[in-house]
Amino acid sequence: MSEYDPAAETDPAAGDTGYQEDPGYDVVVAEQTDGSTAYFIDTDHDGVANAVAYDVDGDGDIDKAFVDTDSDGRLDTLVVDRDGDGNPDAFYSDTNGDGRIDVVGLDNDGDGNLDQVAIDRDFDGDADVLVTDSDHDGTLDTERYLDGGANPYTRH
Repeated sequence: MSEYDPAAETDPAAGDTGYQEDPGYDVVVAEQTDGSTAYFIDTDHDGVANAVAYDVDGDGDIDKAFVDTDSDGRLDTLVVDRDGDGNPDAFYSDTNGDGRIDVVGLDNDGDGNLDQVAIDRDFDGDADVLVTDSDHDGTLDTERYLDGGANPYTRH
């Protein structure tokens, strides 16, 4: 085991204390022996993680991130880099806290824009509306109602 010498890592004369500036939130980093790394981020200092980011393959890019988007203490959204290019291309969200996915967004062509968003409007576990970017211009422009009850233009 080697000795730790903090003087070797800092230069007090240059004003270098060896400490990083506080970013305003707490982060716990867990590096695994397989090269993967997990980051637990507490933005409101309550001791509960508001986000957990995970580098599964050890390449330095986040592959999965779980986020509490509504500040209820539960990690309700999962953002995923499915193809390993360092950019997110899918998200899954539980918008009403029932434990089931209500919204799914996908970037199928890797251009950084969502190509499809599926929404469960009535929270029954199946997709009711599919919104797509039909002309691949980066704007979601076509709605397809998969459940007749979800279509606001249908008379009941």
